[in-house]
Amino acid sequence: MPYDQFQRTFALSSLANWVSTRSGPQSVLQADCQQMLTDTVSLSSNQQVIGNWQLVWGPQVWQAPDSVLSGNVMCVAHTAAMPGAGEAYVVALSATNSRSLYDWFGEDFDVASSVDFASFDPSASSAPVALLESMANTLFKRLPD
Repeated sequence: MPYDQFQRTFALSSLANWVSTRSGPQSVLQADCQQMLTDTVSLSSNQQVIGNWQLVWGPQVWQAPDSVLSGNVMCVAHTAAMPGAGEAYVVALSATNSRSLYDWFGEDFDVASSVDFASFDPSASSAPVALLESMANTLFKRLPD
């Protein structure tokens, strides 16, 4: 039975986490992740469940200096036929790599700059919006084209 839009989004996001079980140089993890994603979304048996998706950017594997683990993975996939939405893009991000100390201590436990987003207008140029823009710019500077 085909997945709904939420299950499809979750499935694509789960694929971004696949590389967390592997170790090696960034270039190897990157190539392995690219091959796995391409193979997975092109299998007709998978397309019957998650639909027809094309990778339009990435995946990009980021690795902390002196690490053999992935710190983050990001990719963008496109479909012309998301149930209930039509054309859609999914930005799939990996979750915490449970084997990576950087993920735990450099990202997850570093909450000193938390912001109560509920108290701000998301369309305004307020502090949370500036913070998000700064975080996004930092992330995209780490990821090659």
